[in-house]
Amino acid sequence: MKKLLTGLAVLSVFGISAQSASPDVISSAGNDFSNANLQVSWTMGEPIITTITDGNSILTQGFHQSHLSSVSILDLNSTIVFEAFPNPVIHELIIENSDEAIGHMMQINDGNGREIWSSAVTKNKETIDFSSYASGTYFLSLSKDGSAIKTFKILKTN
Repeated sequence: MKKLLTGLAVLSVFGISAQSASPDVISSAGNDFSNANLQVSWTMGEPIITTITDGNSILTQGFHQSHLSSVSILDLNSTIVFEAFPNPVIHELIIENSDEAIGHMMQINDGNGREIWSSAVTKNKETIDFSSYASGTYFLSLSKDGSAIKTFKILKTN
């Protein structure tokens, strides 16, 4: 009984605390940005991750696994040539494409996903004036019937 009372007294003096888990990531780089409509989180170089599957479910340890998306998909069956340069761009972005791209749609979105420019492909070479755009990351997409065929990350610098 004395030992029990002594143990309770020690716990009450030092306090009782439970474990807590917080989302910590050990990585070489990363950041988190958010506003009212969007949250973007990224890490690079997580040294320890594990994937466990039971046949029906997949669990990947790591804190940035909620949505996977590709910036560019290489369609080996596509004969469409669609190129953008210079990248990074300061004043004018030049887009060159093959005849197969004519009739498709081009679109530029800013880093928040807002469309800032779009046009139908009507010729093999297009020049877009980037001088009025703020420095940052933009995405140029070629799409047909609402499905992106190719997407490029474009960096705008001053």
